[in-house]
Amino acid sequence: MAPISVCSRCSGLMLFVFALATSVRLVDSNNAVFCEHTQFSLRCGEAEKLKVRSAVFGRTNYLTCWNAQIYTLSCALSATATVQRLCDGQIACSGLVSTYTFGDPCRYTHKYLTVEYDCEKMTTTTTTTTTTPATTSNKYVMTTRPPPKGSSGAWRVACDDTVMHLKCPANKMLDILSARYGKMTSKTCGHSQAYKSPCRKASDAIVRKTCQWENACTFLVNNRTFGPSPCPAGIYKYLAVNYKCVAPGQTFTVCENAMAELKCPDSKTVRVLSAWYGRDDTTTCPYGYTGDTKCRARVTELVSRWCAGKTKCLLVSHNNLVGKDPCPNTYKYLRLRYICQ
Repeated sequence: MAPISVCSRCSGLMLFVFALATSVRLVDSNNAVFCEHTQFSLRCGEAEKLKVRSAVFGRTNYLTCWNAQIYTLSCALSATATVQRLCDGQIACSGLVSTYTFGDPCRYTHKYLTVEYDCEKMTTTTTTTTTTPATTSNKYVMTTRPPPKGSSGAWRVACDDTVMHLKCPANKMLDILSARYGKMTSKTCGHSQAYKSPCRKASDAIVRKTCQWENACTFLVNNRTFGPSPCPAGIYKYLAVNYKCVAPGQTFTVCENAMAELKCPDSKTVRVLSAWYGRDDTTTCPYGYTGDTKCRARVTELVSRWCAGKTKCLLVSHNNLVGKDPCPNTYKYLRLRYICQ
């Protein structure tokens, strides 16, 4: 079967189609459209809760979420029950728009999710409520949990095939204390019949690579991100991250091919929070071509090891930091954030 063709005289229409295709999310009042292979996200006000009226996954027109891989326009699968289980009664909810979540009503065709919902006012009550343990129906929900006894910071939990989002206030940075991927309790992210005992593995390094000393970070939770499953087949897993939001520290910049010494007073030692080599503006170190401002190679781990435990640290800003030139013909600099402790 060949893809649906478009007439050669519809160039204006195709430009409009392309504009729609580049949008991941289209919202009109309480109607929302999310393209396949993206994250859907619904949100109400602080004193409101979501009530999903209907949801359809498939394709019924050519324009929405335009893609070259369109073989049919007669493709619609009800996703109402799934989205209701994820979102009803929540202030906000999210999940993946994929055939894994909703099934595949038409193979080889790029699909989209259409959701109609309301935001209802929450009713306040003084009655003590009991939280019902999670079942497989709400396995895509991401939650914030109180820290276990003896631990510090906040905990964030995201189930398999959802997007983990960590964020600090504008003047703070993420400090990842620990991260565990697996199934530590049968109640979190749905009950699996195959679950017998906790199965998990440390994932601190993977989460820190993306999130450490950033103000916010987002990544997908699945086996492709965290490697081979630590649990037997058939067990639905989740990621639990323990983190704190800390002060950002001081900024230190060294221009390319220059050396500078970083010092801490009163016998305190240097702790590097973040470091990168490249260029992100046109005004810092303006001693050559500065046009490429989207050039940043992370070197946090390397610089942290070099300065760890020292009261003063000599830094050299050079391509050798990353092993190659991250943006040729552009004059670069080393920028890092640090604290003295």
